[in-house]
Formats: sequence, structure tokens, C-alpha cells
Amino acid sequence: MSRHRSPRGRRGNATSVIELRASLPEPRKSDSESRASTTGARASSTGAHALVEEPEAGAPGSRTAAPRTTAPRTAAPRTPAPLFDADAAVPAPRSALLDSGPALFRPSALDLETTRIVEPITSVFDDEPEDAEEKVEQEPAKKPGRRRAESHRRRRAPATARRPRGLVIGLVTAAVVAMLVGGTSLVRAGKFGALTPDSGASDPAAQAAPTIAPPPPPPATPPTPDPAAQQAQEQERAKQQAEAAKKQKEAAAAADPAQSVMSMANCSKRVSDGSSLSQAIASASPGQKICAVGNMGGSRLQISRSGTANAPITVIGDGSTVVKGITVNASNVVVGGFSAVGAQAPGIEMTGNNITMRNNKVGHTTGGDYDGMRFFGNNLKILNNTISDINPGGTSAHADCMQTFQNDTPSSKNVVIDGNRCQNIDNMCLMAEGPGDIGDGGAGQGESSNWQYTNNYCDNRASQALMIEAIQNMTVRGNQIVGKIDKAFAFDVGATGAKVFGNKIGPGIGYEVGMDSTSRKGYQGPAVGGGP
Repeated sequence: MSRHRSPRGRRGNATSVIELRASLPEPRKSDSESRASTTGARASSTGAHALVEEPEAGAPGSRTAAPRTTAPRTAAPRTPAPLFDADAAVPAPRSALLDSGPALFRPSALDLETTRIVEPITSVFDDEPEDAEEKVEQEPAKKPGRRRAESHRRRRAPATARRPRGLVIGLVTAAVVAMLVGGTSLVRAGKFGALTPDSGASDPAAQAAPTIAPPPPPPATPPTPDPAAQQAQEQERAKQQAEAAKKQKEAAAAADPAQSVMSMANCSKRVSDGSSLSQAIASASPGQKICAVGNMGGSRLQISRSGTANAPITVIGDGSTVVKGITVNASNVVVGGFSAVGAQAPGIEMTGNNITMRNNKVGHTTGGDYDGMRFFGNNLKILNNTISDINPGGTSAHADCMQTFQNDTPSSKNVVIDGNRCQNIDNMCLMAEGPGDIGDGGAGQGESSNWQYTNNYCDNRASQALMIEAIQNMTVRGNQIVGKIDKAFAFDVGATGAKVFGNKIGPGIGYEVGMDSTSRKGYQGPAVGGGP
């Protein structure tokens, strides 16, 4: 059975496409027209001939196709659209839309230029011109033997094979437009930002460049402490403190001549022998000052008459006035400037309150315990006295430079022992027992506390320079301890609250502080080296 093909061949299809495209609006084309024009363009580019289908030979109704003549391709040359047309106008809808918006988005000169550039570019990538169809009209007729192969190749080529080209063109066009529009927006935004006033522009401090702080220097490595240097610094500090205290006392004495034992001015009475001295003291009244000059013979200076807190009785010598010891059994008394050498021990003994004993000399005491000084009472001041050569003379006496105890005598509060010198002492420089030292005869009544032992010199031969028992809140500062002894300071029997610092300890001393467990409460000072 013979196949009957449509009498309309390739030419009829091309002619119909040309007529259809001429009747449609120019700006938009249908998908079928685009494919027909693309097919015609490909047929013209490959040089294919239009085919005329006819029935097989001998079949009824068969027609003989007239041979076609191949016409030369005389398609008119394409003239590309200009990339930039100065006379092109902005489309009215876009201008109207931009003019109706805010001032920021109204078209500027740059917008017009962008529009004029974009539109010609898009026209370049438009569909094939109409002369593609005209090329189809001019194609020569193909030979009958090739039409089956040509038709087979055309049927195998899928319809979507021609679509990627249009898709790529559309993507390229969209990218170019996006870049141009984005650049226009950025330029316009930059102009707007440049015109917008900056709130910090008028502030010079805001425009100033930030100050970059230099990096901190690396921490210095602390030097290794030198024990010898530290000890020298402590000694120098103690010396400066002692000098400052001495100057303060001298200034106070200068302000009140009655407090200075060296001043012989403003004397209420002057005496030159022991008998006159005894009579003057017996008749003295508060605030009087008795001055004794010379050798008082073999008599002992005894004061039993009291002054008042604001008007003490003052008895002074010139620093070389000799007496056979000093005994004060009164309150509010100032004694100083006497020399008690070879006196019956104790060389100086005072019992009472508000007693000041200063600038006296004691040596070579005899009898008893051979003590240089004993004191009992409150608010006592022992200042700048020199006690030397206290030696029991081969006996078993307990010869101390200074001593106090509490059994049938009063306890002692607020005692100041400052600037004294204890030289060549057989036993201790200070032996102090409070009322709590019941084992050694303490009565257990009252309290001995708030002592200051400062800036003293001690040269002794006992196990310790100071033995403190049941005395609370004692300060030991700025003292110089020499000799060959086990320890410098011993605290025992509840001697709590001690403060020890700034003392100069000789090389022959084992350790600075010895203490029992009952005395450690409130202690401040160097490490405890052993027992008391």
C-alpha cells in the first residue's frame, strides 16, 4: 500500500509562517513561531533543499514534481542595533512610575543612561529576523533520494533541542540588566549618603583618630631579697624611730621646763646637802620644783609626798648629784638627774601611780637581790636611765637590771620603759611577773597590761634578755640585744597579745622569740623559735 503525503512541502510551511508573523504584533512571539523561525534559520544555514512529497510511481493519482531551480542566497545583510542610541527615549510607563515615587527613587540622569543602554542590548538578542523565512523560500529543491534521510534526522531531533539557546540568551540579558540596575542603585545610594548630614561630623572629637595606648611594659622581675639588706633596713628604721621619739620628748620638755630634769630653771627651792633636801621634800606642795646640786652625802633620796596629775612634785639634780639610792612611795612625782652608785639594792624603787623616773644612774648595787630597779603601780615612765654592773658578787642572788612582781604589791598598767641602758647585767634586763603568775607568788588580783619596752639597750648573761609572765598586750620594739644567750624575748604564763618587731639581735643569740602555748593568742612578730 502506497503512503500518500501531504502536497504541502517545506515551502508551504515557510510561506505560512511568514504570513502569520506579519499578522501578529511585533513585540511578542509565540512559541510555535519562534520554533518555526529557528527551524527555517537552521535549514538555511545547513543548505538543505525544500522537499515536495509525491506518491510512489505507478500509484493512482501520482504526480510528477517539476524540478526546482536553486536560487542563490541573497539575504539582506543584518544591521545590528546600536548599543547606545542618544536619541532613544525612556519608555513612558517607566518614567511615569519613577516620577510618581519618592524623591530618592525618581529617575536621574544615570537612570536614563542605564535605560538607553539596556534596551538596545535586549534588542540584539531578539529572535531571528524575518529574512530567515525568506531564506527558506530561496532554498533549492532537494533530490528525492535524500528527503527520507532528511526527514529522519528532523524527526529524531527533539523539539527541546532548540530551547537552550533562547534560555541562555534570556539569562545573559537578565544578568546584564541586574548588574546595571544594581550599579545604578549603589551610585544613587552613595550620592544620597554623601548628601545626608552626619550627626557626628560637627563633633571634632568624633572625627579625631582613636588614640592607641602603648602596650604596658613587661612586669619587672622582683629582685631576690637579701636578708642582710633587710636587717640593715630594719635597723635603720628602728634608729629613725628612736631619734624621732627622742626629738619629740625633747620638744615636750622644752615646752614644759618642769618636765626636764636637766633644766635647773624655775626652781621653787635650791639645796646643796642631804639635810636641806629632806626638809624641802617634806614641805613640798603640788607643782613645786626642788633642785639639788652637789653631793648629798650618805643619805638616800626618799619621796613620800604626792603631787597631782596636773601639778606633780619635781625633784631634780644636775646629772652628777650623788645620793645613796632613791625610794619613791607616792604618786604624781618626777625624779631625775641623780647618781646612785654603791647603793643598797634596789638602787631605785618606786611604788605609786603617775611616776616618772628619768636620766638617773645606778651601779654596783649591794645587798638583797642586787637589783638595779624595781617598780610597782600604774602609769609609770622609766626613761633614759643607765643601770650598770649589777652583779651578786659570787652569791646566788637574782640580780636583774629591772624587776617587778605582784603579790603584796599593786599590779602595773600602762608602763613605758624607753631609752634605757642595762650594761653588764648578771641576770636579765627585765623580769616582769603579773598577778596571774600564781606559781611564782602572784596574788591573782588586778591586771598588768599595756606595756611598751622600746629603744633600750641590753647586755646580760641569763638565758633571755626579757622574761615576761602574765603581762598582756606588751610591745617590744627597736631594742638592741647583745651578749650570748639562748633567746632575746620570752613570753610565758598567758602573756598574750605581744607585738615584737624592729629589734636588733646580736649574732650570739639563738633565736629572737620563745613562747609557750598559753601566750600565742594575738601574737604578732617573728616566728617563734622555741619555748620560753
